[in-house]
Amino acid sequence: MEIGAYITLFTILAIIVALVRNVARPDFIFLTGLIFLLVTGVLSPEQAFTGFANQAVFAVAALFVVAAGVQRTRALEFLDRAIFRDGLGIRSVLFRMMGATSFFSAFLNNTPIVAMLIPQIQGWAKRSGFPASRLLIPLSYAAIVGGTVTLIGTSTNLIVSGMIVERGHEPLSFFQLSWVGLLPLYW
Repeated sequence: MEIGAYITLFTILAIIVALVRNVARPDFIFLTGLIFLLVTGVLSPEQAFTGFANQAVFAVAALFVVAAGVQRTRALEFLDRAIFRDGLGIRSVLFRMMGATSFFSAFLNNTPIVAMLIPQIQGWAKRSGFPASRLLIPLSYAAIVGGTVTLIGTSTNLIVSGMIVERGHEPLSFFQLSWVGLLPLYW
């Protein structure tokens, strides 16, 4: 192996150790690894920053900003009152939570949606005496299914659309994937 391969292997191992030991925030750890590979000459500047030029990366970042704004402004507070009301049974909460999660994750990135709902689920579960674990996996599945309905529902769809454009084809339209995402409703 060449020296560049050893440097890359060392960098990957150092990143894994830093992530496991929680040395710093993950974004800082990854950026430090990227800069190390750039400074050592393993990567050229073009190679190091190619991913940042992809439109899909900017779209995903914008979706996280929108989701953070929604969370900080408590714009979805009405959902908390509608879904996680005291006195409702677990089936009622499960049905309401999965429907709302699927709908909103189609139009916002699914990861922030799940992150926003976890505290509400835990609070309701504690107040109601039900284990939160009975709602967390369905929350994840609902977000995944909802994210497949539109182009922006999950970052994977945006990245694939960006790769299609890079290869000279037309980008995916907003609802082009809907038939796949809505398929589970027909089962």
